[in-house]
Amino acid sequence: MERRRVGLGYLTVQALQDTPLLAKGERVRAHEFHWSRLEGSLPPERVAFQVEEHPGRREGFAEGNFLASYAHMHFGARPDLAPRFVGACAAWAGGR
Repeated sequence: MERRRVGLGYLTVQALQDTPLLAKGERVRAHEFHWSRLEGSLPPERVAFQVEEHPGRREGFAEGNFLASYAHMHFGARPDLAPRFVGACAAWAGGR
């Protein structure tokens, strides 16, 4: 945790791998607001997104049906994301 806000604002992320919400290569608008910072680095094959406004900035962690990110996706910008999320939840619940 930091004493000052680390991230605030809108950004566009591009998926670097398939996630429960986006297929590799897809883009979505997102918002970030956070006071913490990741210490260390993620394995390159687990990084979820490239932030388009900041070349070289990677964001988020994805593995299987798990996705964690400071980028809060804007479902209004991509109405197809809500049904994808519900479908991913249903698929997970059906496979338990």
